[in-house]
Amino acid sequence: MKNSVFMAFRMFVSMGVSLYTSRVVLQQLGLTDFGIFNVVGSLSVMMAFFTGALITAIQRFYNIELGEHGGRAGVQKVFSASLACIFAIVLLFLLFSESVGLWLLNEVLSIPEGHYEVAGYAYQLSLAIVICEMFRVPYNALIIAYEKMAFYAYNSLVETGLKLLTILLLSLAGGQKLVSYMWLLVGVAIMINASYMIYVHRYMRAIRFVVRADRKVVGEIGRFIGWNMLSAVSNVAHLQGSAMLVNVFFGVAFNATIGIANQIKTAVTSVARSVHLAGNPQMIQNYASGEHGKFVELLIRVTKIAVGMVLLTGIPVVFNIEYILSVWLTEIPPATVPFVKLMVLFCVIYALSEPLKDAILASGTIAKYQLLESICWIMSLPLIYVVFRVGFESYYVLVVLNILGLIVFCVRLMFASRLCDIRKAQFVNAVLLRLTVVVAVAIVPTWLVGWQMDSGILRLLITSGLWCLMFASLFYLVGMTRTERNGINSVVNKMLFRKSKQHLT
Repeated sequence: MKNSVFMAFRMFVSMGVSLYTSRVVLQQLGLTDFGIFNVVGSLSVMMAFFTGALITAIQRFYNIELGEHGGRAGVQKVFSASLACIFAIVLLFLLFSESVGLWLLNEVLSIPEGHYEVAGYAYQLSLAIVICEMFRVPYNALIIAYEKMAFYAYNSLVETGLKLLTILLLSLAGGQKLVSYMWLLVGVAIMINASYMIYVHRYMRAIRFVVRADRKVVGEIGRFIGWNMLSAVSNVAHLQGSAMLVNVFFGVAFNATIGIANQIKTAVTSVARSVHLAGNPQMIQNYASGEHGKFVELLIRVTKIAVGMVLLTGIPVVFNIEYILSVWLTEIPPATVPFVKLMVLFCVIYALSEPLKDAILASGTIAKYQLLESICWIMSLPLIYVVFRVGFESYYVLVVLNILGLIVFCVRLMFASRLCDIRKAQFVNAVLLRLTVVVAVAIVPTWLVGWQMDSGILRLLITSGLWCLMFASLFYLVGMTRTERNGINSVVNKMLFRKSKQHLT
């Protein structure tokens, strides 16, 4: 429970700072440089998806070792093998980035005249940030596998504080602010890496890197990472590739729009990611130890809570987006309103679908699944190209991605049913039907009240408060089963009993 409080506090602080920093960065850099920051960053930040694939793969092996054997000998082998894999992947990444990546930057992307040199500097510095994050992966996955969420939350708060400091320093910087900002972010990445390494070497002394890693373990991790990388490639295609197509057809100003929409996405999905992060280790360990009932129960609970949290925070944003943007930003990029509304829908689909992916990866049988899902996402590029070529507006990029997201959800549910013996009807009834009823009932009075009011702070406060009250109450009464309600009641009663006991003493 203590770890959950830390994670929740970390999430709200990170969300607030993220929204504030995006406003200040846009103000300090200007619309053009902010657009360059997003489009150039997409060439290297696309590798962050590979980093996520690495964390998922390596953490899976840690959790399997803990679930099946419970000892540290196997975890030590996984740690050394994973670092060996990271070294190889970093070399491949550099070869790709300094060849194909530079070609895309110089020949394909739309960079305004006089900004090519700045874009090149920003690109190289963003590569350094991604490499730092790659070397952090084995340490990050190890901390999550051992469920050291207090450190994870504290360290995330430190990282958030450092990024806030970079914004303050950026306002004092002269000259080319985009380059200065990128150098500051590199410094933050190096310091966070150092904190992870120091923590692991100090508090997990049995875990050490061995140069001569077990070849068998390296091979197993390498093969799993290889298939997981296919999913990462598809993520690059549908998210960063789509951003590049927007740049080619509409220019750098619309990349600033995508940057703002992604900030909203980060804020809205931060709770969902925290729920996934907290539940994933135990879910994989339940699968590895053969506790199928607990595995399915935890999967449904994590999915339900993640989607519920996205809806709780996302719907007020949709109702009041015009006013929020007017207060939040000094200069609003074009087409931001439809982009943000469609991005909130994308966040709901993400929260609904991601736990199913974790369940499939726990099974270890992922080749066919990764191939089919990757084909679905890669198809986004030709589809978006055709949509833009026909003459549709820029925000239709998210219409395409949302449709494909629903198709991917169906693919994941099908494979989870086959590989993990998850009954589709049980999942649909427990998650989709219950949440649909909750949303349908809660949204009507909220919309009716908001419809009769002018945009402004009063409308924001009243509609947000009404939605949160209605949704939270219905989620507890209708969205949850009796067992889940009893579990929450038990936790609350224990907390109240502990506080009353402390008060009496």
